[in-house]
Amino acid sequence: MISESFLMLMRAAVNFEEKNLKKRILVIEEEEAIRNLFSIMLSKMAYVVSLAENGRHGLNYFEKNAYDLVICDLTMDDTDGWTIARHIKEKSPHTPVILMTGWGKEEILPQMPQSRADFVMFKPMGFQEVKHTVEKFL
Repeated sequence: MISESFLMLMRAAVNFEEKNLKKRILVIEEEEAIRNLFSIMLSKMAYVVSLAENGRHGLNYFEKNAYDLVICDLTMDDTDGWTIARHIKEKSPHTPVILMTGWGKEEILPQMPQSRADFVMFKPMGFQEVKHTVEKFL
């Protein structure tokens, strides 16, 4: 016989997955390996993930689709994450924008007050840090 606590745990897991499946995340990152890693991580967390290989494609995706969260690399060939964050916030002020960078905190944190980004993750980052940060904004 299945215990009541086991059934409650299973219902909670299903509800968590159903809730996350409705959440859409756009990842804008030029490096294919990092894009694919984010796709795997976020999909395993039951989010719907769209991938863009540069800022121009990312903004096009954002214009055509609704997203609950945007994760964007700070440094790209065609633009930068600060510009992407500004464009997204102009269109959708309540959509959280998380930037990721390999630059040091001392270079980036002074720019945060005037930026439109909600948060910056510093590379390298682990699965738990990504999971915690995403859940914090969704």
